[in-house]
Amino acid sequence: MDTYTHSNQNSSEKVILKLESISRHYENPAGESIPVLQSINLQVKTGDSIAIVGPSGSGKSTLLNIIGALDSPTSGRVLFQDRDLSRLDEKELAALRNRQVGFIFQLHHLLPQYTVLENVLIPTLANASKNRLNRAERRARDLLNRVGLESRMSYRPGILSGGERQRVAVVRALINNPKILLADEPTGSLDRSSADEVAKLIMELKHEQNVTLILVTHSLELADRMKYIFELTDGILKPYNEEDSI
Repeated sequence: MDTYTHSNQNSSEKVILKLESISRHYENPAGESIPVLQSINLQVKTGDSIAIVGPSGSGKSTLLNIIGALDSPTSGRVLFQDRDLSRLDEKELAALRNRQVGFIFQLHHLLPQYTVLENVLIPTLANASKNRLNRAERRARDLLNRVGLESRMSYRPGILSGGERQRVAVVRALINNPKILLADEPTGSLDRSSADEVAKLIMELKHEQNVTLILVTHSLELADRMKYIFELTDGILKPYNEEDSI
């Protein structure tokens, strides 16, 4: 299978992520092995922005979960900054998910009993010193100001609009200065106006925070904002057009 890279980029840019022959199978109730991903190879360089499109059920979210160490492949390897994720124990994987990877989901997954500021700070609480927590709160306030939610910090999610809740989710994903940002249909539950606003914000923050971005989406309009587009069909990943080929 082809390994997709981006040879037109500056050669000094480092590869942050490698997928090597990633396959994922699930067993159905009859005991049959159902392939979801088939021998996927991909190299992602630091600073890339990549969209993965494809029909429902094609395995897009499964692939994103494997990249983010929320799931494991049936075969193949994921290398994140040259670390083979299959060789990490659960404590090391949890630390990687917390400190190196930011997740944005279609449904914001904010905790309704906590304020906006508290929701953003939740990923910073694991083994944090008082000084680190103070720095995290300053960063949280700065980011919430940046996305126009300075007057909403003490609000609970239930009284926010859908677009505002998703902006909180974006800030929460960035709070620990991740190396890579993974977004699963980040605008899928929003109306067109809110979707456009969140999409624009994600791209602005991607550049401002110098983070690598991989998102899956049904929206070609959102995908077109990315530098590269890949299509996942029948478990096989291919460039969406010639410009994304090597």
